[in-house]
Amino acid sequence: MVKLQYLFFLFVFPAFSGWGQVAPSDFRMDSGLTYRYHHKYESPLYSNNSEAQPYLDSLALLSKNKRFPKASYYYYKDLGAYSFAEHHLANAEKQDQQAYYLAIRQRLKREAILANIWLANLDFLQGDFRAAETKYLHILSESKQQNFIDGIANAFTDSRIFRKTKNRPSNI
Repeated sequence: MVKLQYLFFLFVFPAFSGWGQVAPSDFRMDSGLTYRYHHKYESPLYSNNSEAQPYLDSLALLSKNKRFPKASYYYYKDLGAYSFAEHHLANAEKQDQQAYYLAIRQRLKREAILANIWLANLDFLQGDFRAAETKYLHILSESKQQNFIDGIANAFTDSRIFRKTKNRPSNI
């Protein structure tokens, strides 16, 4: 009889009391909402920031409940894009750096590459060409290892633009 009580407290009680991990349905629901908000956010971002803001706010709430860890990555990535659209490059860099660290910590290799592309682009736009070139080469290497076509294409294209700009005469 005692053994049954232990089994109840080990397996049944946690399910009813909320102890233990997040229910799979909460995880699935939050993951679906995260992707939906992220994609709906991207569409109006550069044409109508006020239309994009509610989706960013929703991502902020999802990232705080921590049931779907990738929600935090998307929140900071999208917050960086919002700052970029508003021409606040320093803030965009800070947010993209946070997205990059979250991707690294969560072992999201492709997301880390995408965040690093934005960081390299920001370095380029702010005139830090050496840092941009280093990042583009790292992105190209990492993307090849992951067989991540988008990362390869971005790094290759961006590094070519970088080389053309770097070699352009200064009087043009």
